[in-house]
Amino acid sequence: MSQIMLIGISGLDADLLRVYGPSLPNLRRLMLESPFLELKSTIPPEPAPSWTSVYTGLNPASHGLLAKMDCLERAISNHRPFQEEFFWERAARAGKRVCVLNPLLAREETIEGLSLVPSISCGIDGSHAQADTFPALLDEPLIPPSGQLTAFCATLRERTEQQVAAALERFARESWDLFFVQLDALDHVQHFLWRYSDPGDPMYPGKNEHANRILDFYLFFDQIVGRFSEATRKDSVLAIVSSHGHERRCIYRLHLNEWLRKQGYLAPLNPAKHLSDPKACEDRQHKLADFWDSIRPVNLLTRLEERMPWSKGQTGKSHTIDQQKTVAQMVELAGATSSYGGIKINRELLEREERSYDLVCEDILQGLRQLRIQESPVVNWARKREQCYQGKHLDRYPDILFELRSDFGVGRSLYGPLVIPDSTHRLISGTHSSQGVLLLENWPDKLEISDDFHGPTVMDVAPTILRLLDVECPSLDGQALVHPRPLRQLI
Repeated sequence: MSQIMLIGISGLDADLLRVYGPSLPNLRRLMLESPFLELKSTIPPEPAPSWTSVYTGLNPASHGLLAKMDCLERAISNHRPFQEEFFWERAARAGKRVCVLNPLLAREETIEGLSLVPSISCGIDGSHAQADTFPALLDEPLIPPSGQLTAFCATLRERTEQQVAAALERFARESWDLFFVQLDALDHVQHFLWRYSDPGDPMYPGKNEHANRILDFYLFFDQIVGRFSEATRKDSVLAIVSSHGHERRCIYRLHLNEWLRKQGYLAPLNPAKHLSDPKACEDRQHKLADFWDSIRPVNLLTRLEERMPWSKGQTGKSHTIDQQKTVAQMVELAGATSSYGGIKINRELLEREERSYDLVCEDILQGLRQLRIQESPVVNWARKREQCYQGKHLDRYPDILFELRSDFGVGRSLYGPLVIPDSTHRLISGTHSSQGVLLLENWPDKLEISDDFHGPTVMDVAPTILRLLDVECPSLDGQALVHPRPLRQLI
């Protein structure tokens, strides 16, 4: 059985590691020694479903946690009971000494041998964690304006230093079998600083003081990995995991509900022909841009409640759709501007009209695959949900899932242009991508890579960690990426 030091770094991206690798001695060493690098995320690649899959070894249709949550919101708003076991709970129940610091999800449960220290005040079941404290990265969710990005980055770095110091101090207290700490600053920096570092971004401001901020934080985290590596035993396994990567956020919105309306699948309640006026659409975009410009670094959720009309118990523009007559409508999987979305089919209406559900799905799928903007395909893939996952919570997904090209995000407005610029890109220019990271160093000689290995997914992390700890676990959606070497090879 090996001692495992597992470091979770939210937003660590495999492609950026390849680009920055020569400047990152510690991460570069792991990249050369690890049999893995890319870790396929969930659909969508958002923190809530993807980290839950890392923790449980289950896909989102099995664990059921699809709540939208990103760097602006660290506590889940939906507090329904969550019963699935995390890998650290399984390890502790098997008699291992386990320390877990700052997981995205936490619940108050006493297990002998488990020291769980969240930095949030509320767990996924709504309980308040009182056992211990861990330095919080931010005091409140916020969007920093451009004039305060330097101070924002300095705060992230200072708070991360505090988190690392607290983690190393706790690690030195006793001999842990499994030590897991999760750090989130890199994800924040990429959300807000992407356009300053990417000359290909249409809102790149040219030469600027923030051009190397993302690289600076990769260098910073490389040093952190080195500090944890030096603190571990020579025979310890060092693992780095990120449940999702990062990339440039969309620069256009594609209004799929308007496309569905034109295909005859969506029926509006009150057709408003004046909304098709290009000048009216442009005015709405200017008003939205003015709203984002007015935001200051205060609690974002409070400011939204003050300004957004649908925050008071309404549901956005869904009231413009006739639910009784609509066959299909677009569903946001990760909020507006995400490239991931879904389409919900009204099965009851199809049954009343004696229409084939499968034929309707296939017609919509074919239309999505053929959808082109300026003669270029705009949909990377589109599938029925059953083709993506299986699980007891599969019905929480819409009937059809799809991913747009990365420069497009989903939109749901009606009677306007099919494509409009995304006016929020100037403030939040980075978004989560489907390629996270898994690096594994110094794993035991008695283990080897599984023969049927096809590339790791987030579901494979939990069974792999438990295999390294010699902890038996029931069948999960993921598989252990390593297995015992045949005895004849050990002799």
